[in-house]
Amino acid sequence: MTKAADILLQYQLQEFLRNNNTIKATYVKPENLHITLKFLGELPQKRIEKAIEILSRIVLDYDAFTVFTEQIGFFPKAENARVIFWKMNDNEHNMKNLARNIESELAIKGFEREKKAFFPHLTIGRIRDPVKTQIQVTQAPYLKMDINQIILFQSFLYPQGPIYKVVKCFQLK
Repeated sequence: MTKAADILLQYQLQEFLRNNNTIKATYVKPENLHITLKFLGELPQKRIEKAIEILSRIVLDYDAFTVFTEQIGFFPKAENARVIFWKMNDNEHNMKNLARNIESELAIKGFEREKKAFFPHLTIGRIRDPVKTQIQVTQAPYLKMDINQIILFQSFLYPQGPIYKVVKCFQLK
């Protein structure tokens, strides 16, 4: 996503949630919005270099594609929400196929497999105190998002929130 798309997306989401809910959440900063295709965890430099090598090969097989925002959801479930997310509609399964390929290729080289199936979404907020009542969210904004790159990030966690450092960008065809 572009910086402008990030800011527009975050603004629309925050305005929507403020106007439609009483959820007290810490919202993700626009510059930190991303869709996680694969979480690698903490890695030594040699493993980062191996991941870069693998990702560099994978992107050669993928064209840029488009996804659409779908619905607001909650993890683990609305009755005990801890995370607010925006589900991505990946009708053509481009994102799922890319995530599956990344998962498989990294696993072949000894990277740990994900325990859960890939679920395309943007985390938009975290709820410190789980909400105990049913949350109803409807009429979420519908946006088109062009996916033209994947980015390998290194994250640093701080009390005021995470900071993401770009390790390498990989352009899709």
